[in-house]
Amino acid sequence: MTLLGGTSKRLFTVGGSKQGSSNLKSVQSGSKVPLSLSQLKYFSSNNGDNRRHPNDGPLDHSYYQSDDRFKDSKPTVAYAKGMPRSFSAMRHEQILQLCVEGSHQARKDSKPTVAYAKGMPRSFSAMRHEQILQLCVEGSHQARREALVRNVMTVDNVEHDDAAKVVSKISEENRSHMYLEYLPYHTGIATAGIFGAVSFPMVFHPGTVLWFNEKFVTAEVPESADLETILEVGSFSWSWMEPIIGQASFIFLVLQFVRSQAINLGLKPYGHKILGVRSKRMCKKYPQYDPIFLEWFSESDALYGKLK
Repeated sequence: MTLLGGTSKRLFTVGGSKQGSSNLKSVQSGSKVPLSLSQLKYFSSNNGDNRRHPNDGPLDHSYYQSDDRFKDSKPTVAYAKGMPRSFSAMRHEQILQLCVEGSHQARKDSKPTVAYAKGMPRSFSAMRHEQILQLCVEGSHQARREALVRNVMTVDNVEHDDAAKVVSKISEENRSHMYLEYLPYHTGIATAGIFGAVSFPMVFHPGTVLWFNEKFVTAEVPESADLETILEVGSFSWSWMEPIIGQASFIFLVLQFVRSQAINLGLKPYGHKILGVRSKRMCKKYPQYDPIFLEWFSESDALYGKLK
C-alpha cells in the first residue's frame, strides 16, 4: 500500500525522524512523494489536495462510503498499526473533540440521509481509531477492549479474530487471583443483608421484641391490649431500636463523607486501589503490549463474575 504526499505544509514523520527541507519543498510544490505505510509513524489521510479519504474529517466524520481500512466491519492490521498511542500523536480535530466533550451545536436542518444512516457502525470493531479513543477516555469498557484488541493486532501482527481470542485470555487472567481482594465486598454484602433482614422482626415481631427486651433492654412491657398489632409492637420496640438504627445510619453517612473528601484529596478508596494494583500486575505479565491500553482495559473490567 502506498500513500502519496500532497501540498500539505506540515512536517510529517518518516521512519521516526522529521523530513528535511528538501523533501518538504517537494511536497509544498505539489509533487507526489510516495511513502510506504511501514515508513509512516503517524499520518493523516487528508493530504491537503482534496485527495483525502472520503470518510475523514475534519468536520464530516462519516461512514458514507466503503472504507478499505476495515474488512468485514473489523480493522485491518495496517490500520491498527496507525492507531495513536498518546494525545500528542492525535490530530487537531481529535484533540478539540476531546477538549469540548459533550459540546455540540447541530447545524440547521441537519438530518441524515438514508444512505448516511445505513453506514452507521453497528459494533465497536467497525469504528475508527479516534472514536474508539474518545470512548476509552469516557470510560467505555467495550471501547477499551477494542483498543486493546487493535494493539494486540499491531504487536502480534494478527487479524482481529485472533487478537480478540488473546484479549479474552487476558481478561480471564485479569479476573483471576482476586479472591482476597473482593472478600471485603462479600463481607459487606452479607453483613448488610443479614442486619437488614433481622431489623424487621426486631421491630415488628412480638416474640422477638419481648425476648430482646427481656435480655438486653428490661423496659416496662405494655399491657396485652397495647400489643395486638404489629404497629403497636413497633411503637414499643422503637424506643430502643431508634437509637441503634439512627446511630448506624449516621456512621455510614460520616464514612461516605470521609470517602468523598479523600477522593477530593486524590486518595484512592479501596476499590480504586485494587483496580490499580491489578492493572499494574497485568502490565508486568504482558509487557509486549501498550501499558495504557492494558491499564484502561484492566481497570474498567469487573472484579467479579464470569466472562460472557
